[in-house]
Amino acid sequence: MPRVQGVTLSLRRLRVRGVFRIAYGSWREAETLYARVELSDGTVGWGEAAPAPRVTGEYPEAGLAAGRMAAGKLIGVDVERLGELLDRLTVLLRGYPAARAAIANALLDAYARLHGAPLCDLVGGCRGMGGSETLVTVSLGEPWEMAERASELVSRGFRMLKVKLGGPVGLDVERVRAVREAVGEGVVVTVDANQAWSHWDALRALEELEKLGVVLVEQPLPAHDLEALAKLSSVSPVPIAVDESVLTLRDLVALHRLGFRGYVNIKVSRVGGVDVAARMGIVARELGLETMTGCMLESSLAIAAALHASSVYKPSVLDLDAPLLLEEDPAGCRVYAEPPRLAEPRGPGVGCEPRLAV
Repeated sequence: MPRVQGVTLSLRRLRVRGVFRIAYGSWREAETLYARVELSDGTVGWGEAAPAPRVTGEYPEAGLAAGRMAAGKLIGVDVERLGELLDRLTVLLRGYPAARAAIANALLDAYARLHGAPLCDLVGGCRGMGGSETLVTVSLGEPWEMAERASELVSRGFRMLKVKLGGPVGLDVERVRAVREAVGEGVVVTVDANQAWSHWDALRALEELEKLGVVLVEQPLPAHDLEALAKLSSVSPVPIAVDESVLTLRDLVALHRLGFRGYVNIKVSRVGGVDVAARMGIVARELGLETMTGCMLESSLAIAAALHASSVYKPSVLDLDAPLLLEEDPAGCRVYAEPPRLAEPRGPGVGCEPRLAV
C-alpha cells in the first residue's frame, strides 16, 4: 500500500480587505499554514490551518517549525495506518493545534482521495449541509462605521450578521443599536465580544442586547473562566457561545459538567484538525449542547475542510466567511454556492484542487 513519501509545509500571508478589528487586535494581513502530503503512488493531499497566539496558543513561525519537525516522523509509514499517523501527530504537536490541523487535514485528504471518498466519510459520515447560510462579520469600529458596513452587507444579500464588540459596554450597546437601526428587524444579529467583558459588564450588556433582538452572544468573558461562563449561560436572556474557551474535548466536557448549556463554536484550526472537530461536534451533540462552526482568517481550503466536519455534526450556526474578508483567496476552492449560501461538501477528499504551491 502507498506510504507517506513527503510532507511539505509553508506559511502564506493573506491580505484582508481594509482592516479586520476585534477586541484584542487589528490586522491588515494574516498568516496561514499550508501542508501538502504526497504518497508513494503520487496521490497528493492538502491541508490548511491558521496559527494565532490568542486562539490556538501558537505563533505562526513556531507552528511552522513544530510542524516541520513532526512531518519527518511520518515519512515511510503505510498510509493505511492512518489512525496511528494521526495519533502520532497528536503526541508530537501537543500545544500546536493549528500545525496538527494542517498536517492531519492533508493526510486525511490524501487518504480519502486514494479511496475515492469525500473527507467527511472518514470522520463520521456525510450528512449534508442543506443550503445553509454563513454569518458574515462586521468588524469592530465606531457605531456609524459598523452601521454602514452592515447596511452594505445586507444590500449584497447577507441576512445573518456577526457584530464584533470590544468594550466599553455602553459603547458596545450603541454599536449594536446602530447596526440594528441600519438593517431593520428582518436581519439576524449575533455578537462576539472576544473575551472583552467582566461578569457584571456581561449582565448589563445582555439585558440591552436582548431588547435589540440579538440572538447569540459569543465569548463574553475571559476564555479561562469556565465556571463564570457556565453560570452566565444559566441566567442570560440571550444564548451564550464559547469559542476560545474550548481547545480540547476535555475543555468541552469540563464546561458541560460545570453547567454550561449554550453553544460551542468549533474551529478546525483551533481544535487540531477536521477529525478532532468532527468528534467534538458529535460529543457536544450527545451532551445536549448546540454547536456552531467558525473559522479563522484563512483561505477557502480551510473552509472546505470545515464544511466536511460540519456535515458530520450538523451545527445550528455556521460562521465560515473568512474568504469573503480577503482581498484574494489563494486556494480558489468553491465553498459558496453563492454567498451567503454555502456549497455542499464534495469529494474526493476535501473536494478541490487548490491553486497554490507549498
